[in-house]
Amino acid sequence: MPRAIFSYCTGEIILLDATSLLENDHYSLYSVNSVVRGSGDNNHHNDTWHYLIKERRWLPKDGFVHADFPDSCEDDLKIVKLDPSCVELEFPADLKRSNESTFSLEYQEILPFSQQPGFTPDPGHPLYFGIVDDGRSFVEGLRQKYLVDEVHDAKGDRVWLESTVPDGTAIAPRAATGPRQYARRLDLMFNETTNLEIWEWCVTAKGEPTRDTPNVSSVLIPQPKRQSPGWDECRDLEWTYPSSRSDHASIYIPDYEMLMVHGGVGEDDGSSPEIRVLEDIWVLNVHSCMHNCSGHGVCTNGYCNCDPGFYGLDCSNVTCPGSVCEYDENRNQQCVHCCHDVADGGRKIDCKVQDWDTMSFSGTSEGICDGFGTCQCAPPYIGEDCAILDCPHNCSFNGYCSLEFPRARCMCLDGFVGEYCEHRECLSNCSYPNGHCNFETGECECSKLRNPYDRRKSWSTWQGPDCSYLPVFASAPKMGCIFLWLLFMLAIILAVKY
Repeated sequence: MPRAIFSYCTGEIILLDATSLLENDHYSLYSVNSVVRGSGDNNHHNDTWHYLIKERRWLPKDGFVHADFPDSCEDDLKIVKLDPSCVELEFPADLKRSNESTFSLEYQEILPFSQQPGFTPDPGHPLYFGIVDDGRSFVEGLRQKYLVDEVHDAKGDRVWLESTVPDGTAIAPRAATGPRQYARRLDLMFNETTNLEIWEWCVTAKGEPTRDTPNVSSVLIPQPKRQSPGWDECRDLEWTYPSSRSDHASIYIPDYEMLMVHGGVGEDDGSSPEIRVLEDIWVLNVHSCMHNCSGHGVCTNGYCNCDPGFYGLDCSNVTCPGSVCEYDENRNQQCVHCCHDVADGGRKIDCKVQDWDTMSFSGTSEGICDGFGTCQCAPPYIGEDCAILDCPHNCSFNGYCSLEFPRARCMCLDGFVGEYCEHRECLSNCSYPNGHCNFETGECECSKLRNPYDRRKSWSTWQGPDCSYLPVFASAPKMGCIFLWLLFMLAIILAVKY
């Protein structure tokens, strides 16, 4: 493999092993903080460039091997492992239903939240405040609000303390809204007589699948983060590398693919313009990358080329369903996540690069990747790759959602009907058209019947719980009944007389 280094002393490119120069199109220059000499003056530039011999162009180098992360950039999963008070949250329990019946149909209505264990309002947890980012700061805010500023209700009576979380809030530890969520329970003093049970997040990142969706309320999903470039509070990195210098000694060792730099004249740490003689030694391994590509990629000339299923500067993140990652001409990885495209006929297909110059992708993305292999979808989309429109109104809690591309369908429980199971079902559909169903009560309203001898007059209605019974029409003229009675009496009189 042909390589070259930049001579800081002469400003020349020195080729190393150029026998196969025309057969290779990889990077060939490894310079550390090069010095460009101006006319009559020396200027130190604290940048790094690679020269691509095959392409005959320079490539700036932005990332290096060793990163100095900010204090706020922590690996949440490592912290959770070392903190026994952090527990993984479970998903909320299923809602309980009542047992009602209307004729032969059974209805299981959702019980109110006051009768749902594990949800607010709960008599066992009258002061549940949800899960907060900082428990101690939260309690201090409560003290300020209720003890210092004071709060009064509509009648003017003082409120000493109350929870303002909405009814139906799941109570920790069964309060997860996504996978890999951890929280700890704290017992903190509110005043001299009251201690509060406060739940505090052990994870510091929040996924926002709605961040690029206009006119939609923001959705934040707590999740762990890695100590890796690109994560929240990990983007402003300071890389560890030699300060700019000149007149230094350097040597390249082909057998170990290693460049060593010693001494020179330059700034001590890059923070002061004062020039001094330097005595440090630096080693640049040609094929060294950050975190050794996390074991999920190949490091070539200081750049990670991630294996399928991984992405990121150090290949530490796990791709999600619908992820497509490619590398641009500057060896930067470009990805789209939770993406889907539609072929002719409405069939779902994978996304792909449609313009290599701009690195734009085909298809549509309705979510973000959490870096652990799970898509976080922007409402109203669901599915492993956020490609399916969710069932409306959660099927009114009276059915389950059948995931079918491109739109999910509500499959209603017995006793419920409608697009989103919003209506009660009537027995036999009221034998339509003999009756109509009252979707609010689930009872039939039977249609009227006309007099068979005079269709202008109403006579009765269809009968039965499903309007399937036809009442018998039986009647005779009233004068006819009197005449028969008179004949009967006359016959008796004649029989007695004779």
